[in-house]
Amino acid sequence: KVETKLPVINNFLNIADKIFVGGKTGCFSEELTKLGPKVVFFCGDPDLSFNTAKAWAVDIINAGTIVWNGPMGDTGNKQILGTDLIAQAVVEATQNGATSIVGGGDTESYLKSNGSNKVISFISTGGGAMLDFLSGVKLPALEPLLHR
Repeated sequence: KVETKLPVINNFLNIADKIFVGGKTGCFSEELTKLGPKVVFFCGDPDLSFNTAKAWAVDIINAGTIVWNGPMGDTGNKQILGTDLIAQAVVEATQNGATSIVGGGDTESYLKSNGSNKVISFISTGGGAMLDFLSGVKLPALEPLLHR
């Protein structure tokens, strides 16, 4: 959902080296182009292409911190090529010392299905809440914890 991901993208523009946007959100090229060269996107509906996933994986493997929300394809209908390549890159990066933060029930289910969830640094089953938090929305339940 582009409306939930654009605030996060905007919030990360000043701190991320690159922001990869795939799936249906990647189809909003007009909005994404305006955000500048850090935002790399691909309209991957229903799946991220092999060449795009392979190119993104190179950067992901070399990253120090990775934040990933949502699969790169329709995993329920076996459109998993993009998700599989990205997951492999996130796992490899994590094994090499990167911090990996993954959000969303569909992504968690996919990672559990192949055992990759055991390698990821942190998985949030509340993908929407994670996106809110990363976009700067104040979450009442977390506020006391953040100010300890």
